[in-house]
Amino acid sequence: MEKAIFIVLIGILFISCSSLSFIPTPPTMTVATTDYVDKAVLQQTTKSRKVILEETKKALSEVLDKERARIDSLETIVKRHDDLLKVTSSRLKEIVLINEQLKMADTKLSKNLQSFTDSLRLINNKLTKIMEDNAAVMENIQKLRQEYKNLSRQTLKELVDAINKYYEATE
Repeated sequence: MEKAIFIVLIGILFISCSSLSFIPTPPTMTVATTDYVDKAVLQQTTKSRKVILEETKKALSEVLDKERARIDSLETIVKRHDDLLKVTSSRLKEIVLINEQLKMADTKLSKNLQSFTDSLRLINNKLTKIMEDNAAVMENIQKLRQEYKNLSRQTLKELVDAINKYYEATE
């Protein structure tokens, strides 16, 4: 039985060896076939190159158009920013001018205020002097009233007569 199994195995081995695909076979191509294939490959390569070049041109054109659009939008943004900078610069100049005018007005106001306070001090001093003079006059009037009350009627009559005689003599 061992012999029978051995014979069957050897038979299977021979049958399988003849159907193996890794066994080299003689070439079936001829020179005419390779020239045709080389031409076909060259034509296909040329067509592929043309297609790739056209697609590359289209893609580059699209990319360039997008970049040009971006550049144009950036250019408009730069122009807007430039205009805003000009406006801001002119406003800053106006603010500086207003600031200078305010400084000048502040200086004038401070001078006028100083002059006004000096005038108020002078007026205050004069009012104080007038009030002192008024108090002195009032004091003198009070003294005269007191002296007038202290004078007797006889003395007043003599004074009136003396005044009348003086006027009569001068006339």
